[in-house]
Amino acid sequence: MNGGSRLKHPGLLGYTRMATAFDLANSIRFVHTKLRERLQEESPDAVWSSHCKDEATLEAYQSAMKTLAVDHWEKSDGRKRITWCVEQCNEYFKDGGLERALAKDKRRHEFYAKEKNKKGSYERYSQAIRLATPDHLQSKLRDETKLRLLDVGSCYNPFLSAGSRDFDVTAIDISPATDTVLRGDFLEITCAGALAEGETLSIDASRRLLSLPSQYFDVIVFCLLLSYMPSPRQRWTCCAKARELLRLNGLLLIVTPDSKHHNKNACLMKQWKGAIESIGFRRWRYIKQSHAHCMAFRTIPKPEQDEDDEGRHFDKFLNIPQDITKSSGPREAITTKNSEAMQ
Repeated sequence: MNGGSRLKHPGLLGYTRMATAFDLANSIRFVHTKLRERLQEESPDAVWSSHCKDEATLEAYQSAMKTLAVDHWEKSDGRKRITWCVEQCNEYFKDGGLERALAKDKRRHEFYAKEKNKKGSYERYSQAIRLATPDHLQSKLRDETKLRLLDVGSCYNPFLSAGSRDFDVTAIDISPATDTVLRGDFLEITCAGALAEGETLSIDASRRLLSLPSQYFDVIVFCLLLSYMPSPRQRWTCCAKARELLRLNGLLLIVTPDSKHHNKNACLMKQWKGAIESIGFRRWRYIKQSHAHCMAFRTIPKPEQDEDDEGRHFDKFLNIPQDITKSSGPREAITTKNSEAMQ
């Protein structure tokens, strides 16, 4: 390893405490690349299932990710991702963001109600206003009860300290890096009914999460999760499951890596918006950071199928640039500057 400070090969995911951000990001990116390459010969489900059983790769991956995040990202712009998520929750739930969104829904409903020629009755907006009066949220804020936050693909549970006063965190990962993270594959975890009073989450003796209650969480976070999934369909499944687990007017926070200029992949982000909104979300906030797209979606009543949407396969719209460009292989260099946006 040349003195123990460099990787022999990114695919080995071996590293020492002296490994650079370049080394760690390159090894993580290698895993992502190999997953997508395998789609040429195997189904997405087969690729992901095999990956989740590869304990050696998973353990090395989570170790590299934790080291990269804690030793490098938290000392640089990478920390902004977690901070951004916390800030969105504070603004939305505490500083009037939800109320402003509901008021906008009302204006939208009143406008379309006057447009006789518009397709659809837009009753879902009226329903949102009628059902989404945030009594349970206001009660939480008055009583200083923590918001229920589900962090999917958490690795080392960064929200445990970042929002300890505001959140009741449930963190899950296919290969947890700390004991505060439950083991579980979000694609396989089932959505169960509501929890009875005094009932807790379904966790087995190995701390594997078996199921999650529907309409239970106030916030769900996908930070660097969706780009890990090798296919658009799996990303879609994650978003659809999040919709089932979130309460009405809850927040889905998505952070996905991209070091390109804001306009480079704007078309893809527009497709993401349309696909995610089609299953009962409305985008509330979007920003482009130096190395990531950051999106906040609030849950609204699920829309009825529109005639214009018939035949449209929204599950195919959650693409990332690597899905639609020929892979340059795992040996492609990553600069230190864009190592934070490893994909």
